[in-house]
Amino acid sequence: MSTRKPRRSSLKQTAAMAALVLLALPAASAGASQPIARAAGTNPVAHASGDPVAHASAEAIARISRTDLSRALHRRTADASALRRDRRALRRCLRRTHRRRCSRQRRIARRARARLSRDRRLVGRLRAHLATVERTAPQPPATIDPSADQTNFGEPFVKGIDTNIQGWGTEGVPAIASEMRTLGVNWGREDLEWSQVEPQPGVFDWSSFDRMVSAAEANGITILPIVGYAPSWASPTDATDYAAFVKAAVERYGPGTAANLRWWELWNEPYDSYAWSGHTPEPEAYARDVVAAAQAARSVAPAVKLLISADYDDSPQTGGSSPWQTTWIDDMFTAEPTLGQWIDGVSVHPYGDDPAQGLTQPGGWKDGSGNWSFQRIDSVRARFLAHGVNIPFWITEVGWSTEEVSEAQQASDYADLIPQVAARPWVRALFPYCLREFEETPNKESQFGLLKFGSWQPKPAFAVLQRGFASLS
Repeated sequence: MSTRKPRRSSLKQTAAMAALVLLALPAASAGASQPIARAAGTNPVAHASGDPVAHASAEAIARISRTDLSRALHRRTADASALRRDRRALRRCLRRTHRRRCSRQRRIARRARARLSRDRRLVGRLRAHLATVERTAPQPPATIDPSADQTNFGEPFVKGIDTNIQGWGTEGVPAIASEMRTLGVNWGREDLEWSQVEPQPGVFDWSSFDRMVSAAEANGITILPIVGYAPSWASPTDATDYAAFVKAAVERYGPGTAANLRWWELWNEPYDSYAWSGHTPEPEAYARDVVAAAQAARSVAPAVKLLISADYDDSPQTGGSSPWQTTWIDDMFTAEPTLGQWIDGVSVHPYGDDPAQGLTQPGGWKDGSGNWSFQRIDSVRARFLAHGVNIPFWITEVGWSTEEVSEAQQASDYADLIPQVAARPWVRALFPYCLREFEETPNKESQFGLLKFGSWQPKPAFAVLQRGFASLS
């Protein structure tokens, strides 16, 4: 769960955006009047047959529509900036000279206002058209045998929880391990923060993670490391630097070492700006990070297993074929077509309302109440299957905060979650967020915890999950 922050664009990016706007004017205008004509005259309503050729046409129409909309949005942004600039110039003119001498500047500002008005109408039409295309287009034909949906990949079900051992200190590990055993889990998910371990290029401080891993192993806890959060001297888009850090970490803790950590999670929620150094997420850059990190990690530990992070919603993103993350997965594969060869599982965080509520439409992400739906996990998997990638899914975060729902409702939601997980044998891990409340003062993030701060008394959801974990295999 996170707070999204706006991207601070560089001058170079702004110039590139302006160039794109100028190139996009004819295409965007044409797209507004006849957006379907450029895709061989295909009618999107005729795609319900599920014919692969019809599906390809529907995908082409949707892709063109998203591109037109993206260009129109860029153009609207540029014209809004121009209007603000022209209004400032007009105000300066009016302050310095007679009103009649500012008529030329008035005409310029009036034309800028008219351009912006046209841009807004165009964006509205393109959004409406894209919504129609996506609503009427068929689901992608499966590239995997449907019977594969019933496989468990021969993997045992991983039962874990987000633990925050490093926050509590190694002296608290025995108590945490006891709480985990009572719950019925033995995996803990922990941050291996790049920014903390390598605060300067080539200068490493592994001491905190060393202590945590040793204490966890001594108490029967297996750690799932999350490798992410770029230091100030690097950027999350620096695939080479990120890969070098992942390689160093796997070399120290990976398969064949004393720690022998087999599974690793590459970044935490890279589709959210807080995890992407405050910038708007970039699916292509993240895909390059994953491939570079996988190649580096396997060069020192061929048996290492790597999880890629993915989600599906309409939060902003930079690049890709859409301004929103409904294309996050497709955009990753467009950037790195061999991505599937380098990953062993998908990490998902299907936060939402009641897990029993279905999607409003196949391939979507909202439930009937308009909230994020747990069942969007099916939409995420469908996109991987469409790219020929059939691998286990790990739910590495999910939960409900008792700052937002009652303790009884939290327990009810977890009760609904367990059968949803059990009905999807391709889900091979469950890590609720999180074990303990971590602050005495009530707040949303802390109150996801199953144990109350200080007393460590269980909320009703603890017993529900205890029974649920016992039923999963």
